Amino acid sequence: MSARRLLGVVVAVAAVTALAPAPAVAAQLPDQATPGDVRLVLQSQMFAVAPGDPWTVTFVVEGDLGLPPAPTTAATTTTTPSTTTTSGATTTSSTTTTTEPASGTARSTTTTARPTTTARATTTTTPAALPSIAARINAHPRVETPDELAAALEQTADAVLSRMVVPASISSTADGPAVTFTVPTTADPDTGEALLLSREGLYPITVELVADDEIVARHRTFLERLPTVPTDAPPVNLAVIADVEDPGPAADATARSTARSAIRTVTAAADALGGALSVRLPPTIVEQLPGRTREDLAAALDGGEVLATTRLALDPSPAVAAGEGPTFSSELRAGEDVLGAALPDRLPVRSGWLVADTGLSAAAGAMLREPLGFDLLVFERDTYNQLEGGIGGFHDPTLAFDVDLGDDNTLPGMIVSPLSRWLDPTELDRLGMSPADAAVVLLAELTAWRRTYGDDLRRSVVLEMPTDRADPAILAALAALVDVTPAFRLTTLSALPTATDTMDIPGRGSEVVTLPVRAGMDLATRVERINLTRLHAAGAGSMLMDDTRMDAWEARLDELLSTRLGDEYVDAELARISAEAQEIYDRVEAPRPFTFTLTGRTSTLRLNLTNHGDEDLRVVIHPTSPKLTFPNGDVHQTLAANDVTEVVIEVEARTNGTSSIAIEVLTPDHGLNVEGPIVLTARVNALSGLGQVVSGAALLILLSWWYQHFRRRRRERLALPTTATPTTPATDVSPDAAEATISAPPTDSVSEP
Repeated sequence: MSARRLLGVVVAVAAVTALAPAPAVAAQLPDQATPGDVRLVLQSQMFAVAPGDPWTVTFVVEGDLGLPPAPTTAATTTTTPSTTTTSGATTTSSTTTTTEPASGTARSTTTTARPTTTARATTTTTPAALPSIAARINAHPRVETPDELAAALEQTADAVLSRMVVPASISSTADGPAVTFTVPTTADPDTGEALLLSREGLYPITVELVADDEIVARHRTFLERLPTVPTDAPPVNLAVIADVEDPGPAADATARSTARSAIRTVTAAADALGGALSVRLPPTIVEQLPGRTREDLAAALDGGEVLATTRLALDPSPAVAAGEGPTFSSELRAGEDVLGAALPDRLPVRSGWLVADTGLSAAAGAMLREPLGFDLLVFERDTYNQLEGGIGGFHDPTLAFDVDLGDDNTLPGMIVSPLSRWLDPTELDRLGMSPADAAVVLLAELTAWRRTYGDDLRRSVVLEMPTDRADPAILAALAALVDVTPAFRLTTLSALPTATDTMDIPGRGSEVVTLPVRAGMDLATRVERINLTRLHAAGAGSMLMDDTRMDAWEARLDELLSTRLGDEYVDAELARISAEAQEIYDRVEAPRPFTFTLTGRTSTLRLNLTNHGDEDLRVVIHPTSPKLTFPNGDVHQTLAANDVTEVVIEVEARTNGTSSIAIEVLTPDHGLNVEGPIVLTARVNALSGLGQVVSGAALLILLSWWYQHFRRRRRERLALPTTATPTTPATDVSPDAAEATISAPPTDSVSEP
């Protein structure tokens, strides 16, 4: 029979079935009920009960209980009036049952009129014959270890220590017909009509739905019987984290929409948990959320925390290795500013850093501790297994370990618990488990673990929910169960460092792991290319009259440092920015080399520079020469758009002759070359004016000296004796030779008196 037919008797059965800790009356369900057609889906239960306290469990009933079809083929309506008198007020109501011929499904509705009279008697009229449903509760031997628990999850016919049959109360819920069982328990074997749980511990419980002494459905769950004397053992801390992946600066609309959807899921999850959630959110996505969405997120996180993270998706390990530690720090502050502005009631905290799958380097870990001030490092198990000093599967996931950061500095580390699988709806669907089942099994595993390894230590568990497919119903079931179970409490990451003991390894002391020297991708080459492109773009940007394009380039170059971007994408973006900057350089055209003459000590050089672009450009003209100086230094010039601009350069000659002049056109900032050097040739003829006068006077003095020298030599020759006889025959000689001969003194001559 369909679940819809079952709903037809829900209200009527509820009216005549009372909750009582007594064996059920023999069920009168039809014979056609087939075992397996009905399924019990756990909706809620108590996980722990004190000795002698009752245990309550509720299931949603799915499937066909085999109720008989209606006897008529036409739709009929029957109204059964009833009168109930309570506290002096008489209320008249009627129960209307409509049977539909197509399905044979009975639907019941009850209409209640306003009080009309006062009476002391109470009279109720109900259907004459209704089936009853009972439950058989079987308690199995206690489980002490996680392995025994795993075996108990797979067993359905193991030994029974105690059995109790109780009636069922059926009600209509939004999820369908629900049946609730209240089971009395006892620790005293001499007490009858109660489920015997003689010793404290974790008991597998099998609930069997019985109809007419036939089992039509079966479900396995777990129940902890608390000790007779309450223990003072510290509760196990459960910290649920959610990490919404940053889609990165190159994300398309689909990726951003996915991130926004994940944030809405986080909001629902935080609300289901009562706020006790530690969440890392991408700041650039949060700031783009509608105001109402941000308000809902902040309200849901009341009691939780937003973890501090960088504005730009940036892994600290590659950043530090590439010398960009200061950039990471500034991006972290920028991310906190963005989150703080978007969620002013939930300011981000540096309570824990969620380590990426690629690991964490020692230098990055040291930076996170000091100066950034993070208190806890959270690792995935696979990442932890690669750390030196780790003990792999022997590590107790409910305890912390020390992370060696060098210089005698450490940070506590914790592993994301494998119990996180119970927060994954995909896993539950595979196993056919409900959200309440997941919460029960999660606490059962922790209970078995603590009973095996001791409850004297402070233990904590980090549970990570999948933000892409999270089911808030699982978290709501977990929160409801933890709320009534004293051995557990929900908390946040910020509480774990001071509430979790460190694992001790026999013979070694506290467990200490060492981080690798390097982790993550190599950003060194990318950083070098980004810096070169940044310089090239900065020069071009300084030529422009406004900063709009330069600001866009700077922002994009900052984003290219993100570890969410691949090298291929980064290379393409760097090439694009370089090409855009070079196009601005190429707009400027300088003249070809030429020769000019300087006719004075100071003169003017005129150059024509062309701007082929459609906007004005600023440039600097830088002249240099070995023989010329430039009194005004570099010339700052604005080149008009699509025009030729004359540039005037003052020149001063230091000497005559030919000299070269190198002309470079540079960017206003950083002095990068735009054009040149263009080598010009200068012919210097600077001896004019006063220079010619000075040179003429010097020539006259020289001529006067030669003239005086000539007259003196002539007088000396004339003063020689005329009777001297030549010692050699007369010959023809040159005038110079003759003069030399005449002027040569005799060997026995003396100097003039």
